[in-house]
Amino acid sequence: MIEHIWSILGTKTIVDSETNNISIIEMIEELTVQNFTKPGIIQIDYEIVTSWFRENAKKEETIEYKINLVTPSGKDKGGPEVKNIFEPGIQRNRSRVILKSFPLEELGIHRFKIYLKGQKGKYKEVAFIPITVKEKES
Repeated sequence: MIEHIWSILGTKTIVDSETNNISIIEMIEELTVQNFTKPGIIQIDYEIVTSWFRENAKKEETIEYKINLVTPSGKDKGGPEVKNIFEPGIQRNRSRVILKSFPLEELGIHRFKIYLKGQKGKYKEVAFIPITVKEKES
């Protein structure tokens, strides 16, 4: 069984080529916008890094998941679908999803919801990352 361990939203990651350790740069918890009047797109480069674990690492196994952005009012904006392969002998799997913009319809707490695809093809929410979008005070 594959389990979600953690997910983090940041502006950039650096992976050490010798150790495969990852550094997550500038974790994002909040975005501030100026003069918000209507829906639009915030141009921002960011990454969602997710870590997975499995106990039984005897055979190759594919993991499929999706990351959907949900607005404060509950509207699901969809998002990327990801497929990763656990090689035999590997218990941990980490993936990076690189995004270039943030669709903004309203201010408030947005959630990146992470859904793992089960054996019967149904997705189950396993985690979420909250991000607050607020207007800059003048």
